Amino acid sequence: MKLEHSIKDSQNGIQFHLLMIIKKLSRYEHKLPGVDIFVCTADPTIEPPLMVINTILSLMAYDYPSEKLSVYLSDDGGSVLTFYALLEASYFSKHWLPYCRKFNIEPRSPAAYFSTISNSVSKSTEFLSIKKLYDEMELNIETATKLGRIPNEVRTQHKGFSEWDSVSSPRDHQTIVQILIDGIDPNALDTEGCALPTLVYLSREKRPNYHHNFKAGAMNALVTLEYAA
Repeated sequence: MKLEHSIKDSQNGIQFHLLMIIKKLSRYEHKLPGVDIFVCTADPTIEPPLMVINTILSLMAYDYPSEKLSVYLSDDGGSVLTFYALLEASYFSKHWLPYCRKFNIEPRSPAAYFSTISNSVSKSTEFLSIKKLYDEMELNIETATKLGRIPNEVRTQHKGFSEWDSVSSPRDHQTIVQILIDGIDPNALDTEGCALPTLVYLSREKRPNYHHNFKAGAMNALVTLEYAA
């Protein structure tokens, strides 16, 4: 009994200190610095686009002021499939981020969350709604990945797809930069009217006669883009 009380008191103490930290962070929220998060991928066959965007969505859902958060995806494979997956994620994030805030869920990777959810939660209306949206996104991305191309009706929905009209190969293409969510745009809001984090796709220029230095070169390009912004 004494051990149980000791553990309970310890847990209550930790919860109290965490609550105080959160209150202090809330008080100084306007003074928190901007945070840039870089995610690198290189090959959609080795690093499936669905896996990549689950990472992206978990980062976008950080418990941090969205207007001070920017997420950059460096696609060193220059794949239109990865770009399409990120575009789908940008749409889904408008529903996923409010869901994360409302229920304070962990983990915040959708795939990981849905794989660990309990039966009681899985019957709730909110869960069924967000799960349906995720399943639709997953189906769209997986279908495009299996086909190895983006359906024509989808390509017409975003001007960014036109960048791949002049791409000859993953090792020979121009710089591609697409801002899918602009955090400073007052209209970049989720379904609850809250600001969304900035979300950027980047594939640096590659030419056969220049050594690209693999992911180190991709990271240099990201840093350059950040300072130029």
